Amino acid sequence: ASSSWRNSWPGASQAAMRGSGFDGRVFMLCTSKSPEELRSVRNKNRLSHFHWLQELLAMVVDGKNKAMATCVESRRRGTPLFAVAGVCPNSLCGMQAVMYCKFDKDVDFWWIKPKVDKPDQLERNTLDLHKEGKFRNATGKSRALYLPLAEKFAGSKEGSFEFGMDDNGRAFIDETTATGRCRMLLYLVWQENWSSFFAYNKFIEGKLFYQRGQPWECPESQAKTAAPFFARQYRLEGGSLSIAGVETEETVLSLLPPDVCQEMFSM
Repeated sequence: ASSSWRNSWPGASQAAMRGSGFDGRVFMLCTSKSPEELRSVRNKNRLSHFHWLQELLAMVVDGKNKAMATCVESRRRGTPLFAVAGVCPNSLCGMQAVMYCKFDKDVDFWWIKPKVDKPDQLERNTLDLHKEGKFRNATGKSRALYLPLAEKFAGSKEGSFEFGMDDNGRAFIDETTATGRCRMLLYLVWQENWSSFFAYNKFIEGKLFYQRGQPWECPESQAKTAAPFFARQYRLEGGSLSIAGVETEETVLSLLPPDVCQEMFSM
């Protein structure tokens, strides 16, 4: 599969949000785009529905993720890297997300779910990969859909950017720009819009949520900010992954992004 940056993506959505720590509340949103330039939110699922993911996300961004997962069958210990969410729940499945996990130099992934009796809390048993039993969470028939992303973070350099995992147990995407290199430390991938099962040209698009890593050799206009988290759009279509350039970067002040982050521009 080939990949390409869309550094010329038209315009930047610069969001400045006042939140309350990591509780996901947002009191004000400032954006440089007019409402007419935004597409309406198409996904019936909302970021705020995934409050139960915050325990995992905090584990990743706080560096407390090492060896926190286990493949029950092989007893191998793994390190959670990031979560992918947005498609579920739907008419075929309930509330769940996919967790990607580092095992030595390989990446594996499986479903993680909230507690049945406490749906706002993570079911910690699903941090482990169960191929059978009460907490069975192998991806099964969905595996082919999520495998390309795992293969990229196992080590892939394509054109102006590079996917990989660092020694601290973080998945990164490095973008090479005219001013140097910018590293994104990924923690959440949101799936906002996708083609129908019967579509000839299949695609999926959404947002990448990340922390800035080192190096961060970006233009001066993007350099100075106290925001803890950031976001950019992506679009995967026909095997080609496009990621909006650093000039489109959005600032996010809560660990679980607010629902307003689901607003998208055309790529």
